[in-house]
Amino acid sequence: MAPPGGAGGQVLSGAAGAAGAGDVADAGGAGTAGTSAVCPVGQKVGAPALSTDCQIAVRSIDPASTCGSTDCAITKALDLTCTAPSAAPWISATADGAVVLVRTYDSDNFKALARLMTVEAADSRVEDVPTLADALSTNSIGAKWLFAVETPGITALHGTDAGWTKSTVVSLSDFSQEAYLTDVSMVDERQGYLTYYSVDIWKPHLVTWDGSCWTDQLIGEPQVETMVVDTDAEKRPWVAWISTEYPSGVESLYLRSPSGDTQNLLASLTADAPSAPLRLLRGGLDGTAAVPAVAAKFSDGIRVLSNTTDAGWQSLVLPESAAAVASAGNCPSVPPSQDPGTDICAGMTSCTYQLSGVGSGFGLARTQSGAAFAAWVIYSSQGTYALKQALEGNEFPTQYCSWTQTSGTGTADLVIARLSGSEPTLTHFRFVMGGAVRYLTNDVAMVARGDTLVVAAYLSGDTVPTLTYLEIDSTLLP
Repeated sequence: MAPPGGAGGQVLSGAAGAAGAGDVADAGGAGTAGTSAVCPVGQKVGAPALSTDCQIAVRSIDPASTCGSTDCAITKALDLTCTAPSAAPWISATADGAVVLVRTYDSDNFKALARLMTVEAADSRVEDVPTLADALSTNSIGAKWLFAVETPGITALHGTDAGWTKSTVVSLSDFSQEAYLTDVSMVDERQGYLTYYSVDIWKPHLVTWDGSCWTDQLIGEPQVETMVVDTDAEKRPWVAWISTEYPSGVESLYLRSPSGDTQNLLASLTADAPSAPLRLLRGGLDGTAAVPAVAAKFSDGIRVLSNTTDAGWQSLVLPESAAAVASAGNCPSVPPSQDPGTDICAGMTSCTYQLSGVGSGFGLARTQSGAAFAAWVIYSSQGTYALKQALEGNEFPTQYCSWTQTSGTGTADLVIARLSGSEPTLTHFRFVMGGAVRYLTNDVAMVARGDTLVVAAYLSGDTVPTLTYLEIDSTLLP
């Protein structure tokens, strides 16, 4: 068993000198307070293997019903179907396609797995990653970086044509601590950035890769709820995060520049508390600003906050993006209970449930031509469910009412908004779902490859867990 700090490495602390390969060193005494460095030696690991219980299939698109006309901007549509539901997708563009990462389970719904969907111009495949992964980024040469939380820290899987290696990124000193990985942006083989917060004190961290070492820097105060990182034209990191001020309980939205200057954007804007996810857009709305735009969910919808030299921070609310969740039906709402006498399903064996609203996720991207776009999904569905009492736990079991969908219908509208300083222009792509949805989740991710928008979203309902991959020609959007 290798010691902490990397395969065969050595842990250095206190007044240690420069960290060698595989070392973990405290850099606080040699520079910035609150920083540490990990200089890992990568262990060779097996490459991802072709999946046996996930498949990719071409999704048929009817231009008239999906796009509203025969001149459809969707140029490629694929469905990734696995035997168990997947978590929120991560997506990263490559030279001629994209890579998508999702976490799901095996065919027995027991073991958590990371699935890697690679789409190329003439081929596509889905592979099982040999270890769990929580985040994905590809760099300028197409190398893949996968990151995972592994107590007490964060590890990286790095995949190139030469093979795959695993190494330590963050090594926390206390095994009771746990890192919460929030975002990653890998520029090239010698430059990249990662953000996380430790769940014991909830403080934000920025981790920088220089080709040899990861330098971990504390950049703010608690209580962090979510973070995001992106680079500007000079490849420097900008970081945004939402936190709750204590003891006041007031929500703040911070933006940190590459120089370390940090400002609370809500101090100059009239807005309620924001919520995850956060997105950054290099160059602001028009692509020329020195400060990125920041987008978050608010009660009135997705707001894109942008800064111009003349007007200061402005807020653009995207129409049709407010949550506005509506539900109906006759399904029971008895909470889980440890009382064996509770009629947990209210005497029912089946029920119907209707749900409509905007999913909690959204994407933000700028194309090669300079246009900025946002994406989100609007759901409307109705399902019929078989109800059954179920137990969870051993010594003190909790009973709950299990819902199993027996039939369902609905639609999922993928909304693409072309952004500007005035009213955004919306385009709806309507997909007929093969089942209903019970929850509105973080359901969409988007990046740009040239003038193509690459989207990964859940557009099929819950009956068969399916993630849809789309390539959209932005030059055909109004």
